[in-house]
Amino acid sequence: MLKVTMWSAFILGIIGFRQEKSALAIIIMGICAFALVVLYTYAVISFLEH
Repeated sequence: MLKVTMWSAFILGIIGFRQEKSALAIIIMGICAFALVVLYTYAVISFLEH
């Protein structure tokens, strides 16, 4: 599940880079980057707890 989310964010990031002149794409890239950081942090925390 985590890998699927990370891959989809990665693909959206690539799409955003191709259309980087669009403000919406920049916003989407920012959201994806933020989501990746949150997911990575959550994965590390859950890994450390178990």
